[in-house]
Amino acid sequence: MSIIRVSVQPYVWKYLRANYGPDPFDLSCSHRNDLRLRFLNMGLNAEPIPQAKRLPGKWLLLDLGKDPFLLRVYRTNAELLKLGSYFQSEFFLILRKYVEAQRELAQKLGLPPGLWSQKQAIDCFLSNHGIEPHEYDSEAIYRQLNRLKGFEDRQFAEKMTKKYGFCQGQNEAFKLPRLSLGSRRMIYFHCFSRSRGELVRCDHRIPAKIQRSGDWLKYSRQALGVLSKMLQDGHTVK
Repeated sequence: MSIIRVSVQPYVWKYLRANYGPDPFDLSCSHRNDLRLRFLNMGLNAEPIPQAKRLPGKWLLLDLGKDPFLLRVYRTNAELLKLGSYFQSEFFLILRKYVEAQRELAQKLGLPPGLWSQKQAIDCFLSNHGIEPHEYDSEAIYRQLNRLKGFEDRQFAEKMTKKYGFCQGQNEAFKLPRLSLGSRRMIYFHCFSRSRGELVRCDHRIPAKIQRSGDWLKYSRQALGVLSKMLQDGHTVK
């Protein structure tokens, strides 16, 4: 039996215990173990989440059993575990998904703003996991979520206008945007260039931070929709 200790923030410790039970967490008991799958994919989605201050951590115990594969993953990602990056990123990813699900439900039910808000969803998530305000302030999370929403339609359109010099006119020469899933994920489209007097290709790389956070597919769908509308509305590039 190989039990490792990982230092995590108190709110992360509470989240894991609420969802996976008391530690030590046995990662070797089943290949369908959710926490095991997250552990194996640690290098793909580990990203530190900024915060105002760091509280004294909690020890999280992980039982790797005698599985040589788990031990190899641990040695490869020991630094990420030491920093607490992985499980903190996991916590914030689930929190975002919870808030988004609550938003979609509120929209389907037609709830007015006074009966639902993003702040209320955050408070509910923290309360469900027994997380106190001094451990993670909901205002800090609210600000963080808003920063990650930098790809909303209007904001994205403004960024694209600044980047490509979009100007609405009588453009009928264009090709709708497409998503490229090569080594560098990007969105490309063809549009009439005012300065060159011809159809040109424009490439927009998906920001690395968004790719690491796991939001690249949602970002891509929104970007494709915004760019398609701009092209169909007659926008040209500089």
